[in-house]
Amino acid sequence: MDMDNVLTMLYVEGKECRLSPLCKDRCISALPFGGRYLAIDSVLSNFLNAGLYKIKVLTQYRSDVLFMHLSVN
Repeated sequence: MDMDNVLTMLYVEGKECRLSPLCKDRCISALPFGGRYLAIDSVLSNFLNAGLYKIKVLTQYRSDVLFMHLSVN
Protein backbone atom coordinates (compact mmCIF):
# COMPACT_ATOMS: atom_id res chain seq x y z
CA MET A 1 0.00 0.00 0.00
CA ASP A 2 1.27 3.47 -0.91
CA MET A 3 1.33 5.43 2.37
CA ASP A 4 2.40 8.69 0.69
CA ASN A 5 -1.21 9.46 -0.20
CA VAL A 6 -2.70 8.72 3.24
CA LEU A 7 -3.84 11.70 5.30
CA THR A 8 -3.97 10.97 9.03
CA MET A 9 -6.39 12.97 11.17
CA LEU A 10 -5.74 13.14 14.91
CA TYR A 11 -8.59 14.48 17.02
CA VAL A 12 -7.44 15.99 20.32
CA GLU A 13 -9.83 15.88 23.26
CA GLY A 14 -12.15 18.67 24.17
CA LYS A 15 -13.11 20.27 27.46
CA GLU A 16 -14.20 17.18 29.40
CA CYS A 17 -11.33 15.67 31.37
CA ARG A 18 -11.17 13.10 34.15
CA LEU A 19 -7.87 14.65 35.19
CA SER A 20 -9.52 17.99 35.88
CA PRO A 21 -6.81 19.55 38.10
CA LEU A 22 -4.21 18.85 35.41
CA CYS A 23 -6.44 19.94 32.50
CA LYS A 24 -7.28 23.35 33.88
CA ASP A 25 -4.77 25.13 31.63
CA ARG A 26 -4.25 22.64 28.79
CA CYS A 27 -5.84 19.75 26.93
CA ILE A 28 -5.03 16.13 27.81
CA SER A 29 -2.71 15.69 24.82
CA ALA A 30 -0.59 18.61 26.02
CA LEU A 31 0.03 17.11 29.46
CA PRO A 32 3.67 16.33 30.30
CA PHE A 33 4.56 12.68 29.87
CA GLY A 34 7.96 11.16 30.58
CA GLY A 35 9.97 14.32 31.20
CA ARG A 36 10.14 16.74 28.28
CA TYR A 37 7.56 14.96 26.14
CA LEU A 38 3.83 15.56 25.90
CA ALA A 39 1.19 12.84 25.71
CA ILE A 40 0.65 13.54 21.99
CA ASP A 41 4.29 12.72 21.19
CA SER A 42 3.81 8.95 21.58
CA VAL A 43 0.84 9.00 19.19
CA LEU A 44 2.74 11.05 16.62
CA SER A 45 5.74 8.75 16.96
CA ASN A 46 3.53 5.74 16.21
CA PHE A 47 2.16 7.44 13.09
CA LEU A 48 5.65 8.27 11.83
CA ASN A 49 6.96 4.76 12.52
CA ALA A 50 4.00 3.37 10.54
CA GLY A 51 4.99 5.51 7.56
CA LEU A 52 2.19 8.05 7.94
CA TYR A 53 3.75 11.46 7.33
CA LYS A 54 0.75 13.63 6.41
CA ILE A 55 -0.75 14.37 9.81
CA LYS A 56 -3.42 16.93 10.68
CA VAL A 57 -4.16 17.67 14.35
CA LEU A 58 -7.73 18.75 15.09
CA THR A 59 -8.20 20.56 18.39
CA GLN A 60 -10.99 22.13 20.39
CA TYR A 61 -10.03 23.21 23.87
CA ARG A 62 -6.97 25.05 25.23
CA SER A 63 -4.72 24.06 22.38
CA ASP A 64 -2.19 26.92 22.66
CA VAL A 65 0.36 24.84 24.62
CA LEU A 66 -0.05 21.99 22.15
CA PHE A 67 0.44 24.26 19.13
CA MET A 68 3.58 25.79 20.66
CA HIS A 69 5.00 22.32 21.25
CA LEU A 70 4.19 21.07 17.75
CA SER A 71 5.60 24.15 16.05
CA VAL A 72 8.94 23.84 17.89
CA ASN A 73 9.41 20.10 17.37
